[in-house]
Amino acid sequence: MKLVYLITGIIFLLSLLINFKLKRNNKLKSGNVFLCLSLFVLIGYILEVVILLLTDHIRANPVIIDIYINLYYIFILSWYLILNAYVYTITNIKNNKLFLVIELVLFIFLSLLITVSKNSLLILSISILMINTISIIRTIIKKKYLKLTKSTSIIYILVILFTLTILQIRYINLEISTTIMLLITYLIYLYIESPSIKEYNLINELRLLALKKDMNKTSFLNNISHELRTPLTSIINSIEYMSMHKENLSEEIKETIDDLNDASSSLIDLAGNVIDINKIENKELELKEKNYDIRKEVERLINLNKKISNKKDIVFKYSISENTPNNLYGDKTKIKEIINNLLTNAFKYTEKGTIILTINSNIENNICKLQIEVKDTGIGIKSEDLNKIFSKKEIDNDINSSVDRDGIGLLVSKDLIYLMNGTINVRSYYGSGSVFTIEIPQKISDEISNNTKENNIIYNNKTILLVDDDELNNKVLARLLTKYNINLVASKNGKECIDKINNNEKYDLIFMDIMMEDINGIDTLKELKKNNNFNTPVIAFTADALSTSKDKYLKEGFNDYISKPFKKEELEEKLKKYLGE
Repeated sequence: MKLVYLITGIIFLLSLLINFKLKRNNKLKSGNVFLCLSLFVLIGYILEVVILLLTDHIRANPVIIDIYINLYYIFILSWYLILNAYVYTITNIKNNKLFLVIELVLFIFLSLLITVSKNSLLILSISILMINTISIIRTIIKKKYLKLTKSTSIIYILVILFTLTILQIRYINLEISTTIMLLITYLIYLYIESPSIKEYNLINELRLLALKKDMNKTSFLNNISHELRTPLTSIINSIEYMSMHKENLSEEIKETIDDLNDASSSLIDLAGNVIDINKIENKELELKEKNYDIRKEVERLINLNKKISNKKDIVFKYSISENTPNNLYGDKTKIKEIINNLLTNAFKYTEKGTIILTINSNIENNICKLQIEVKDTGIGIKSEDLNKIFSKKEIDNDINSSVDRDGIGLLVSKDLIYLMNGTINVRSYYGSGSVFTIEIPQKISDEISNNTKENNIIYNNKTILLVDDDELNNKVLARLLTKYNINLVASKNGKECIDKINNNEKYDLIFMDIMMEDINGIDTLKELKKNNNFNTPVIAFTADALSTSKDKYLKEGFNDYISKPFKKEELEEKLKKYLGE
């Protein structure tokens, strides 16, 4: 019966070794140590066979049998030391050579003690429990450096081994010892060294790496957004100020200001494209729907693109069908961004010829399906490259190899169209032009927006505190607010703002920049709220324009949020909300 048990164990172990050898990754150090563990279990079975033959069949001299039993004890000790080495390997021990020397010295010393001692089993028991305890402690300490699967598995395996070892010492038996070793070896293979677990670890590692890269990208976009938007705020809002005070200027200068205003609006949308890429990938893109005049919004784009066509040998045509309603309800910024991206793409790849923008409508049940078509006579797209134009991959074009079709604008447009339940199609004839056709449903609005009335609103005797360390931004906002008869008080940093509030200075509204040198806007707000008499609304006034920014600042206690650079309409909306009667 014992022989059957031994043969069964050997066959099972050999099959495990063959399977592991065929499928393991030879580059992994832990695999090599595991192979040693398995081979030593095989040696244990061989020693058991020898002892079985000496005791039950040959009936050898008891002294010889004791020698083999002590040899078996030394073998058990060596297996536990190899297991300890395995634990150190997967927990990335440094100074491997020093560790191996210490293991070797310990093995020789304990082997001598087992050989000469009258109570070999006691020495062995103390040694194994000590080695096992060190392995468990080592694993727990290094748990945070291990992969998820390895860290949990090795701890459970060592705890099981520790428990079984105590039972083994209490009820010593050769078969129990080797069976425990085989069981632990099999568990290590099953939960740590098997190819499927390694693949899981690799996938998990790649996932964590991807998350880290995504966090780095988000941080980069956040920083680059702030660096770009801060100077853009001064430029764009200065143009806004000029457009508000152009009554006594010549027609030529008025036209120039209007052109600058339209160009600055497109510049904001272009900067928004960069942020939209991150929003799209994180599935955080949202629609901001309101009433708008489709003709008025599109004409601004037309005027801007006419300037581009004049610089090239291009005839730019535009038409909008008579049945298209003037007033629609939807996200006008996204609609303009889509059209502008398609026009930008057309002008980029058309040196001469014609570009035609056509807008038609199909009206059903108070829904206007805008049918927008941009047709150009540019370089066109190869048929095999049509599927690539809505990705970030470069498309090689034989006509103009310097053309970089990175697809960013089209990628953003496609996702914006899908977000609004629309469709996009493209037809292209390589060498002669392309036609982009989109259809986007928009609600028909009965309300007519009247911005003239809003522009004439004044807020007498109202005071706003602007906390911003950029002096140019302070000057620009002060100029913009003069039209509304609002008094602006500037504070260069958070500390100065806190001092003003603590000195009982009263303000109707506070615009708070976030990234300031001494105290950031969030910490400044926290200090302000420690004052029991403080109840002034505070708006986060920042170049942080990521999709999650508004929610983040609202959670920090701000009443509202406005990103830099802002449009005049956004400013008026906040003023009406917090200063209106």
